[in-house]
Amino acid sequence: MSDVFFESAAYLESYWQTLPGGPDAGEFESWQYMGSTKPGGGPPQHCFRHRAHPGFEGRRIYADIYAPFGAPDGVRIVVKIRYKD
Repeated sequence: MSDVFFESAAYLESYWQTLPGGPDAGEFESWQYMGSTKPGGGPPQHCFRHRAHPGFEGRRIYADIYAPFGAPDGVRIVVKIRYKD
């Protein structure tokens, strides 16, 4: 089970820039922060959603972002994109 927690806005600022298309991708929609978890006690994972991303044929996509070595400065950030067909 994952522990849900809320991260400070200052800490998450660097993650917004890693999202495909940047934080304001799209003409009518933009990325939304959905929350943060620590799956299995590992590094924090932050979930963002875009309801109609232009770079993914207007699909609703989710970006799971985490720094596997706990690097809040963005030294190594992993972005996993997922969506439903």
